[in-house]
Formats: sequence, structure tokens, C-alpha cells
Amino acid sequence: MQAYFGDRVSQDFLATRLAKEASLELGNARKSKAARLVEARILIRAFLYITLTRWWGQCNALDLQVTYNRLPVPHLADEMQGFRILHLSDLHIDAHPQFGKIMAETIGHLDADLTVITGDFRSRTFGSCDATVEMMKKLVQYIPG
Repeated sequence: MQAYFGDRVSQDFLATRLAKEASLELGNARKSKAARLVEARILIRAFLYITLTRWWGQCNALDLQVTYNRLPVPHLADEMQGFRILHLSDLHIDAHPQFGKIMAETIGHLDADLTVITGDFRSRTFGSCDATVEMMKKLVQYIPG
């Protein structure tokens, strides 16, 4: 193989370049999957900070909304008429230190016969979930139903 630079041929340059690439590929192959995920997380986080997307997302997440929906159920027993269900989904309670407090303030005054929680309780996908459990213990005091 030869690399062409104008009129000059540089086999030494090409050999050096190929050796560097082989070294990089070997280094990447030796990296654990976890190490590659950490690098990806760092890049994603940097992108979110630079573009202010993280700030915008947090503002939206902290602006909790309560939506009321009527669900007509044919042949529902009379004692179930007006039964209210509070559905909390994908809390990701560990995503922001103020989220649990804001959630408690938002739902604390609601009146429900039953509360169901579905989806993700936490944002992180690794490590201890002790902090999330503690946050949920505090929040559960405010959950109606």
C-alpha cells in the first residue's frame, strides 16, 4: 500500500498511521461495555448542557400538570359510579432534587379512591436505588387513595 501526497509517496507515513489506528482499535476493543456507556453518557450530557436542552427539560418536568379524564364504562355497578383513580406514571423521582417536593404539593390536595403508579420510579439505570426509595417513602405520605 502507498499513500499519495501530491507527487510524493510515503509508505512510512502510511505504516505509522495504520499502526496508530490498529492501536486505537485494540484499545477500544479492550474497553468494557460499561466504560463505553460512561463515555456516551458524558457526551450526551455535554450536548444537553450546551444546547440548554437539559434546562428546558427540567423546567418542563417540574411544571407538573393534573389532567382529569372521564372514562365511561358501560354497565358499571352503581357503587363504582364516580370512582376516581389517580395515575402517576414515570416519576423519575431522582432526576431533580426538588421533584419529590413539587409532586407532593401537586397531588397532596387531590381526592382519589385509588392511586396507581406505573413506569419508572428513577432516572438512573445503575447503582444504588436507596435515594429513590427514601424519596418515595416521603412522597407516599401525600398520595391519596
